[in-house]
Amino acid sequence: MPALVSSNVCVPIKKALRAAIPFLDPVDVFRSLQRQPMVFRELCCRNDGDIANFWREVGSSHPALLHHPVKKIKNYQSRAVPLSLHGDGVPIDSKDRSCAFISWRSLLSSQTSSKLVHVLISAVWTEQIVVSSCGNTVASIWGHVVRAFERCFEECKTNNDLFPVLLFLTGDLEWYKTSHNLPRWNSNFPCGHCNISKDNMFDYKNVAEVPVDPWHCPRRSCCPLLRHLVSPSGVIPDWMHSKHLGFDQRLAGSTLWVLCWRILPGGVEENLDNVLLQMKDYWRQHKGNGINYITQTMGLADPQDIHCRKGYPRLKAKAAETKGVIAALASICQQHLQQDNEEHQQIALSLSFSRDLDQMADGIEDWKPSKEVADRMMLTAVFLFQCMTILNKSFLEQGHLAFQLTFKTHWFLHGLQLARHLSPKLTWTYSGEAYMSKCKGLLKMCTKSRTMLTSLDRFMRQYTDAMSIELAEILAQPGPPL
Repeated sequence: MPALVSSNVCVPIKKALRAAIPFLDPVDVFRSLQRQPMVFRELCCRNDGDIANFWREVGSSHPALLHHPVKKIKNYQSRAVPLSLHGDGVPIDSKDRSCAFISWRSLLSSQTSSKLVHVLISAVWTEQIVVSSCGNTVASIWGHVVRAFERCFEECKTNNDLFPVLLFLTGDLEWYKTSHNLPRWNSNFPCGHCNISKDNMFDYKNVAEVPVDPWHCPRRSCCPLLRHLVSPSGVIPDWMHSKHLGFDQRLAGSTLWVLCWRILPGGVEENLDNVLLQMKDYWRQHKGNGINYITQTMGLADPQDIHCRKGYPRLKAKAAETKGVIAALASICQQHLQQDNEEHQQIALSLSFSRDLDQMADGIEDWKPSKEVADRMMLTAVFLFQCMTILNKSFLEQGHLAFQLTFKTHWFLHGLQLARHLSPKLTWTYSGEAYMSKCKGLLKMCTKSRTMLTSLDRFMRQYTDAMSIELAEILAQPGPPL
């Protein structure tokens, strides 16, 4: 049975100079999995050919990898297993406490279960995180991660074994700001990939390309990961957070407001029920899914603000639900929108463009889309944002707030630039969010009658025991064909 053994590392936390928190060294875990070939094939890499395919298809063009120092290592094309890192905070209990879970995953994993495809590195209560001149909790954790991979980097020069290399960072904008020191989305220069100003971030035709990293280290960054280990061009603008939890929610909420408050003849509740029935019929026909119910509070910022004078509409739903709502609205809106009304046609186009983006992303089967598909995705996104811009200005002139555009639209275009080199399906955070949900359930059971630090210790023991059992079950199964 593969044994996952955690250690304690000292980090600064609030109300204490330093404290010990549990830490699973990612390189040690990788080596432990490597000693069990069947488990390793499932979680990390099926065979050397997969590694070679990655470096040929992605490593030859991706801005973060073109000049990566791993290419100086002998036979890296068949040895360097690409990893991504995911992190984010999640609410744990009714006391409004949340915890940040940091995990890694192999891009070559053949696992579909989020609890196995992700491997925990560490967890820390967000209210104990400190960022000051006296110490930085997350930066201290990153320091331990950097040292682990740098040690591995030196060792792999003296042997011919497979080794892990951390290439990409994933998460939402808030995580990037608090944990990787990227600019905040509402700052004067909000982008971590280009120098665009806040005043010009909605100029969608002139978004600078994500730069090719020359790998001159150490870089000028406050984040230890970005200083030495991971390229800033390896910070991935996440499809799920930017689109499904970003502009799609604004588009869906605004469309529902136009339909149910302005176009359809019945009362608001009746209109919402009718639209929901039509969407459910669409999901049945297309084997999709979405929301189970809909209320006024799920769309409007304030149910009393029925004319949207004070706040923008936004659909309050999960990412996958929002994706389903967009697809359904793109279909059913045709029967409610007028062909000779410019606003209505801009809404129909926006919904169609957004749905088409998801369909194109879902259709990518290789490491990256073809040039034709990548070009079409970029063009579709620009058209979508131009339509939403027209709608936003039109409703503003009438005194309504609708079809809000945020920094996530600009960030999404950078994501599409990187998608030319690596499919967004391979880095989006759906599995990471599902994984954190499982970690949340386990940690919640460990908090009863325990302090925050002792609950983390208990959580890590429970986690490593549970993972060992899961991995033992893989060993008990017939191995997959090579």
